[in-house]
Amino acid sequence: MTHSNNGLQPTRLPGLAAISDRFDGAILDQWGVLHDGAKAPDGAIDAVAAMAQAGKRMVILSNSARLGSDAHGRLVALGYNPALFAGVVTSGETVRDMLRDRRDPQFAALGKSVLLIARDRTLIDGLDYRAARSVGTADFVLIGSSTAPEKSLAADYAGVLERAASQGLPMICANPDRVGVAATGLIEGPGALAAHYERLGGIVRYVGKPHPEVYSRAIELLGNIPVDRIIAVGDSLEHDIAGGHRAGCLTAFVESGIHAGDLAEPDGLSRLCERYGQAPDFTIPKLLW
Repeated sequence: MTHSNNGLQPTRLPGLAAISDRFDGAILDQWGVLHDGAKAPDGAIDAVAAMAQAGKRMVILSNSARLGSDAHGRLVALGYNPALFAGVVTSGETVRDMLRDRRDPQFAALGKSVLLIARDRTLIDGLDYRAARSVGTADFVLIGSSTAPEKSLAADYAGVLERAASQGLPMICANPDRVGVAATGLIEGPGALAAHYERLGGIVRYVGKPHPEVYSRAIELLGNIPVDRIIAVGDSLEHDIAGGHRAGCLTAFVESGIHAGDLAEPDGLSRLCERYGQAPDFTIPKLLW
């Protein structure tokens, strides 16, 4: 089932308590909602605790090339209680499992030599793949965690991607985010490199929000909650809101994330919704109860 708000104007809420009777489970974005990598937004830790107290089951769903278990230490350091979450689903761990299992036809057709663009080898460590030293020895390209701001598409990867596309290498993108949130501001996301690869004529398989593989995992972790009783909370219309709608969930758009600058403009929300072809059911200033 696919949910949408049928083109209605989103309802602005002071916090999620205002619609507590509408949902039993929540899919929460990580970066830009729970934290910016360095700190949690004011009120977010209390909001998570209040939702748990109200009996809401919560799962974190992140377009991150890291493993879900890696999130626990960060949550503790930021002041969250990881026990309040039913689990963490990341696009990276989903890709790693798909590389391991090779049940998906597109993954089954991949070779074993990987041109890896990532901060580390997390996605292939312990698996039957080897890191290629060059485009010429690679079977496919795997884009993982962002290397911004140290490296960028224009300065570091344009030539490599052009050669890979001309060779017809398929690409797996383990984080579809084109823009990321960091303590220093917005940074280039792995999805920006993948989008550039598509413009070069390359074939890209995206795994992560808004695509279905990660939502099926998140919904399973929430237990026997009907999808129309689950709310997806995030700061990206392109990923969190679109993905939540496709999964059949209610959606709440966090205004303080990656689109904060756009929302400061006149008719900012309407323009954003038109740009991405998505309108959330609700908006909230940040993660508040």
